[in-house]
Amino acid sequence: TYPSYEPRAAAGQVFRGGDNWKLEYQQEVIYRGSATADHDTSFKNIVIHDSLPFTHIGNGQYEYRNDAFFPLDRRGFGNEWNHEKGNPDQHNNVDHNYSFTMELHCNFIKQPGLTFTFRGDDDVWVFVNNTLQMDLGGIHEAVDGHINLDNISGLVNGRAYTLDVFYAERHSAESHIWITTNIISAPSNLRLYKQPGAPDVGSNKPIGSYDSVSIGQPYTLYGHVFDSTGTWRPEYDDQITWEITSGGILSSSKGASTVFTPTQPGTYTLTARFKDPDNPSKESVSTVTLYVKSGSYPPPFTLKLYSQPGDPNSLVPLSGTDEVVAGNIYTVYGHVFDTAGTWMSEYDQYIKWRVVEVNTGVVPTPDAGVSTSIKPTIAGVITLQASFADPTNLSRPPSETRLSITVKAGAEHHIDIQPDSVIVSYNSDDNFDELIFGNNENNAIVFAVVRDQFGNFIRYANNASWRIDNTLVADITSYHGRSTVVVKQQTGIGEETILIAYEQGLIPDTITVGSLGNSATVAWPNPFTPGVSKLP
Repeated sequence: TYPSYEPRAAAGQVFRGGDNWKLEYQQEVIYRGSATADHDTSFKNIVIHDSLPFTHIGNGQYEYRNDAFFPLDRRGFGNEWNHEKGNPDQHNNVDHNYSFTMELHCNFIKQPGLTFTFRGDDDVWVFVNNTLQMDLGGIHEAVDGHINLDNISGLVNGRAYTLDVFYAERHSAESHIWITTNIISAPSNLRLYKQPGAPDVGSNKPIGSYDSVSIGQPYTLYGHVFDSTGTWRPEYDDQITWEITSGGILSSSKGASTVFTPTQPGTYTLTARFKDPDNPSKESVSTVTLYVKSGSYPPPFTLKLYSQPGDPNSLVPLSGTDEVVAGNIYTVYGHVFDTAGTWMSEYDQYIKWRVVEVNTGVVPTPDAGVSTSIKPTIAGVITLQASFADPTNLSRPPSETRLSITVKAGAEHHIDIQPDSVIVSYNSDDNFDELIFGNNENNAIVFAVVRDQFGNFIRYANNASWRIDNTLVADITSYHGRSTVVVKQQTGIGEETILIAYEQGLIPDTITVGSLGNSATVAWPNPFTPGVSKLP
């Protein structure tokens, strides 16, 4: 049953007071008792995955503007009636699929000057790095919201972050959206490879700035375009152009690959370029210097890595592997030695550093010099590469060494409830926040795991304690251990309660437990404070 009121809008129905149109919420409403429905879809949602086509408008800014924003027309629940039909003040005289919500999510690399602007009369909340930065909720006319990421404390240039936009369209006649930003990831990075196939898979890693080749030996290069989050965009690879310095001949000047076959000794610079077709002023350039000699090359110098500063002759070099705890700073030192094993200290300043894996959010600081530091937060393995090119003899092959660093999870920090014993993500919380029983569902098993402050999985919470707030809504079969079975109670159909899992010394986790039914509840808005509140 549900309460019945009058007037209640029917299909195509509007309300007029004299010559003025009056909205439904302005009418005098009379309670007519209870009515019975033969269905219950109060908690039903239909999720449709789609995207918005942003257009470059200049200076790196991208825009999506639509004054008839109805992306779900004839989709999902289908089109609804428009209660403004026939209203001379409303030009939108057709039916649409109204009352929808939308989420936009993307990763980005923080750079100076990033902004996000929204204008519209709908509800919008924007989170940067899981923190609310724009709150345009509530009933309002068209308003502007603007975020300058340089004004958000804690964001570091060169690191990866998240942008999450939540949008609610509740009007029943018009729908407007206008977003302008330079945060979204246009194709922006070009890398070169010596192997065909997908980049950064197996041994197919980007080449460095120097390489060597023999006369008559074909040298093939493959170019790949990536966006600012490190995602490969293969649809752009064919638009790469290739150049080589005087005396060199390439098999192709445009495309995803080219071949250089040297016929004379010397030094050649091969350059690859890519221009964003939506923003031709934005060009990505990558070069490699090739050394071609008819005779033998001078032997390369040796590059060794150390865990502490000082004279390397009194230190033990790293064996090629090391480990660090997530969130801790890891510093490594590099030294150059000639073929006789003599330390060439004057060359240490020319060592260059990089993390081989892409899209890790880990940036060596500084990227050149005798030492560098990283601060990884994601458990797993990352590869730190050190390279050196002799600045006094360009014919000497470059030197390179790599260090495989195992990032271990940090100290136990919090409990994370998840709906399965299988760990879906070893590096982030499961985000399992709600357990809703359907009409034919009576029980479900849930599990608890322990994670560090960054969300890295540590262990199953074998010592977890479980508590449920209202046993009239749902009960549990076990109060201790890594899992429990949640059982729906018929006395709580349509109601909700809270399930808690906790261990001593750790932050507990909670989820909402409920079941579908005829009872209705009112969901009050969750207040957020811009710049302070966190996403769950």
